[in-house]
Amino acid sequence: MSKPEEIDHTTFAPFIFLAKEGRCQLLLLDSPMLEKFPVFQELEGWLGNGYDWTSIARTVVAEQLPHLLDVLSFHSEAGMFIAYGPRAAVQSLGTQMLAVFRDDGKLRDLLLRSKRD
Repeated sequence: MSKPEEIDHTTFAPFIFLAKEGRCQLLLLDSPMLEKFPVFQELEGWLGNGYDWTSIARTVVAEQLPHLLDVLSFHSEAGMFIAYGPRAAVQSLGTQMLAVFRDDGKLRDLLLRSKRD
């Protein structure tokens, strides 16, 4: 018998935490991404889409969560950011990504240091 799916819309909102059968995901859908579009527009080449959020997440992991480099993976699309991994790793990333989403200064700073995917 498989475990039921767990969906958490509040802990990392606007990111969504999803857990099913031992695999966890952190998602950011296109509607919340639009809220941060003006910040991305400030820098040439950035669109504010799922791929750009993956670039930010990779920088966050490299700089703040390097012990998770080998356990997190990403499979984003233009309209959705998706990170996969073990529960604790995805939750740690969720905490950091929420802090970035809430602080335009942090977001700008990360964009300046991130390499576009």
